[in-house]
Amino acid sequence: MTDPTSTSVPDAPFAIVELDGPGSATLLQGQSSAAIDLVRPPFAPLIAFCTPKGRMIANGQIIAVGEHRFWLLLDAGLADTVMTHLKKFAAFYKTELTLRSDLQVQKLIAPGDVGHPLPDLPFQMQQHDDIVWLRHPGEHARFLRIATTRDDALETASDAAWRLEDVDAGLFFLDGEQSEQWLPQMLNWEALGGISFKKGCYTGQEVVARAHYRGQVKKRLVHLSGPRGLALASNDQLSTEDGKRVGSVMVAAESDTTTELLAVVNVSALDATVYHDESRTALTLAPLPYTLERVDPETLAAG
Repeated sequence: MTDPTSTSVPDAPFAIVELDGPGSATLLQGQSSAAIDLVRPPFAPLIAFCTPKGRMIANGQIIAVGEHRFWLLLDAGLADTVMTHLKKFAAFYKTELTLRSDLQVQKLIAPGDVGHPLPDLPFQMQQHDDIVWLRHPGEHARFLRIATTRDDALETASDAAWRLEDVDAGLFFLDGEQSEQWLPQMLNWEALGGISFKKGCYTGQEVVARAHYRGQVKKRLVHLSGPRGLALASNDQLSTEDGKRVGSVMVAAESDTTTELLAVVNVSALDATVYHDESRTALTLAPLPYTLERVDPETLAAG
C-alpha cells in the first residue's frame, strides 16, 4: 500500500450541511435511512437519502453537534442537491438548513498525538471545544477534523491516500454523477450499519426493505484490483470475457504496485473474470474487510 503521507495533492472535497431547530430530528427521521434517535455522541452513523423508488440521492454521515443541531457530511458535489431535497419538507418543521461553507474538513491518517483523545471506533465522533473529530474505517487509523480553521501543524493526508483507504475499507460516498442510480444495499450500506430496518417509514423505505427481505439485491459494491497505471474513471463499464456489461466503476486509486477500485457489479458475474471494458484488462476480485450481512445501527450504537 502507498505511504499515506507520500503525496501532496488537493483534498477531495467534503461539505457540511447543517440542520438546526426543534424539528430537525423529525425531518431527518422521515427522510433518511438512519435511526435519528441513535445519533448522539459518540455515535455518528452513516446515512442515506433516497427517492420514492429507493435510489440513493446521496449518502454520507450524520453527526449530532447540539440538542437540535445536526451536521451531514457529504460529497461536496451533492450538498446543494441534498439541501434542495430537504427544503421541500423543511417548511413543515421548525428547522433551518445551512451549507456550512465556513467549516473546513481536514483529512488525517495516523495523526499521532493531537493533545486529546480521539474516537476509538469507525463512525464515532468526539467534540473538543469547537472541533469535531470523526473516525473512518481503514487499514490505518484515520480521522476527519472539522473546524472553522485548519491545524497546519498536522499533516493532511493527500486525496490519493485517502481514496485508497476508502477503497480498501469498501466505503464509497456518491458524487453528483452517481446520484439516483443505486439502492443503498448496492453500495453495501446495510453491511456498514447505514440502514435501520427497525426505525419505521422514510422516503424509499418500502423499496429498500423489500429488496432486503426478498433477497432482490442483484448488484453489489466489490473491491477489484488491476495492474498499476490502469486508466479508470467513474462510470467506466465492466464486462465479461464475451463483452457482456456487468458493472460500473465507482472509484479507483493506485497503490505502489496495483490499481485498486470499487465497482458495482452483478453478483452473478463474480464467478468469472471481470474486465475493464475499454482496455479489456482483466481485474481480480479482492476481499472486503466486512461480510455482506446486515449490521443494525442499533447494535453499533450500543457499543
